[in-house]
Amino acid sequence: MDKLSVIQFNESFYPVMDGVASVTKNYAYWIKKKYGRAYVVTPEYPGHVDEEIFPVLRYPSIPLVLRKPYRMGVSPHNPGLWKKLNSLNVDIAHAQSPFSAGNIALQYARHKKVPLVATFHSKFYD
Repeated sequence: MDKLSVIQFNESFYPVMDGVASVTKNYAYWIKKKYGRAYVVTPEYPGHVDEEIFPVLRYPSIPLVLRKPYRMGVSPHNPGLWKKLNSLNVDIAHAQSPFSAGNIALQYARHKKVPLVATFHSKFYD
């Protein structure tokens, strides 16, 4: 099997410990271990240092005051993030959020002309 390169875009990732973050981490871990390269794109958490076996690309965020400890990504057009994203060659983009991360995933997939898969693992209420 040829090596596969997958980039995941998600609003929730470590240090937040929830089901969505766990799914994202597990996907990236097994893609990296068995199939090729894996990347995760997610909002930054001040003071957190990533220690994963795959690259985690962070972009600016602000706290969600009513939903601690979650943060909302801002500046999806962040030049530093896009410089890193443009340097990657991936086969598939995977959006796991309809919010800022999903928007970045859509822009990235269009720009790179790669397929975009979207899965949402949370119930969003009115």
